[in-house]
This record gives sequence, C-alpha cells and structure tokens, in this order.
Amino acid sequence: MYSYVVLDRLNAPAYKHLTYPWLQERLDQLSPQNLKNIAIGVALQGQPVGLVLAEYLTNQNQANILSLIVAQEHRQRGLGTVLVMQIEEILKEHGCQQLDILYNLNLTTPILERLLKQQNWAPASFYSLQCVTNRETIKQAPFLHRYTLPKKFTIFPWVELTAQERMKIEQRENGLNYPDELYPFKEDRIEALSSVGLRYGEEVVGWSIFQRLMPNCVIYKSLFVKPEFQSIGLGVHLFVASANQQLTDEKVTEAIFIVLKDNTRMLRFVKRHIVPYLTATNNFWKSSKLLQASTLIERDRSPSHSSS
Repeated sequence: MYSYVVLDRLNAPAYKHLTYPWLQERLDQLSPQNLKNIAIGVALQGQPVGLVLAEYLTNQNQANILSLIVAQEHRQRGLGTVLVMQIEEILKEHGCQQLDILYNLNLTTPILERLLKQQNWAPASFYSLQCVTNRETIKQAPFLHRYTLPKKFTIFPWVELTAQERMKIEQRENGLNYPDELYPFKEDRIEALSSVGLRYGEEVVGWSIFQRLMPNCVIYKSLFVKPEFQSIGLGVHLFVASANQQLTDEKVTEAIFIVLKDNTRMLRFVKRHIVPYLTATNNFWKSSKLLQASTLIERDRSPSHSSS
C-alpha cells in the first residue's frame, strides 16, 4: 500500500532525490508556519517513491508546482494524480485561488498532460523559451561588445537598491506596471554580481535579476524595463550588462535564461543574435487551474494514510 504524507524538515531529506538539485534546498525550509514551500511525498513500505513540491505566493493567492516526480517503476499507478489532488486541497485550505505548472516536452509529457486533463486543468499554451549556454561559448558572442546606454540612463548593482526604491517597486509606483512573473524580490537570494538595475536619472525603471542554481550555474530570473522605455531596446542593454558582469566570475560555467512569450523584442534578439551561442533551447508550456473553496477531503497528514 502507498502512503502519502505532508513533508516537513524532519522527513523531507529522504525525498530529496525526487526533485531537482536546485530545488532540494527548499525541502530544508518546510514548516507549518511558513507556507512558501509545500511538499507531499508518497512512499511504499517506508521507501519514498514520489514527490510534489509547490511554491505558494501568499500575497498573490497563487501557487506554482515546481516539480512532480514519481520513480519510474511506480508510474502509471495514479500516484501523480493523488499527489496533485492533495496539494490542491492544502492550497485551497489556505486561500490559494490559482495553481500553475510549467513543463517542457519530454518522454513523460503525455502522462502529465493526461493527468492535467483528467483533473480539469486548462489546456496548456506556450509560455516561455529557455536558453542554455556555457561560459566558453557565450563569451564569443559579438553582441556582448556592441551596446552602449543612451544618455541619462545608468546601470547599477542591484544590491545598492535603496529601501525607498524597493518600496516604490513593490507598490508599482511611477508606472512600474510589471507582470507578477517579473517581480524582482521573488527569490530570497539573488546573484549579487550579475543582478543589476536601470535608472533614468534618479528613478529606477528596470532590472535584470539572476539567481545561483548550483555552484557553477546561474539562472536569469527576471528582466523588466518600464513600458515607456521598452521601444528603445533597453532590455537588451540590461541583459548584456548582466552577462558581462557574470563572465567575470570564472566559477560559473553554465547559465540559463528564460524569455517570456510576450517579450517579442527579446525573443527576436535571441533568435537573431544569441541562438548560435547556445548549447540548448527548450519551449515551456503553462497550464493553470482555478481552485474553488476547499471541500476538505478526508486526509490524515501522517505517514499512516494509504492509497492504492
């Protein structure tokens, strides 16, 4: 019999192999008092065989499934479906209104898409382009040396952002109408060396945020420029500035950056100038589900709960 359990810091370590290396640290942060990370595991005779991990953005009443993995020999038995159903219920109990999942196309995609369809998720649509490169390849790109900022614009290290500037960004003052996906304070720890902001005079009008995934790998998490300045290509300037800064750190050999589908200018730039210097690209798809008020299914949050 399979048993399901809501994980905490004590029992989560046994499940770390069932998520990606860059997410494993989140399992160390699990706590009933901190709902930012929520995880449910499934085990067979005490042996972990599956895990779903979600990030709950309480200020937005929205959550993201970060990973859903069932050990290969235990697939096609409905374990993933139960994991998703149970994490939906926990999120509903805490006021979450929408649950999202991003995924790329691979051998397990048909299984996932069948699960989502059965559970009444919205049909997936193209969401973003993921680009992967390495240090030796990208530093050969000519675009790294072509761009200079227009007058009155300056780039500054993100760690120098003032408390007053942060407050204005969080409150979306001065026309900073960024989408939730590009919120620059989403991550607890950013890559200080390559994360930069953009000022027009004394006003912050953009940012480029990196996060360290692993000791040798960074991921480009957020790029935003105030709408009135987007037409002059300042997003490219920010990207180039961040990339040049990151290249000064010889410990970083791999980099990942993601371009949202709505950022058509950046997508064109990537296809014209960056693709020859990438080692891989992946299209990511997004599906969402609106969560209704919880119906409170009967669930024991202890390892003794079982399902076949």
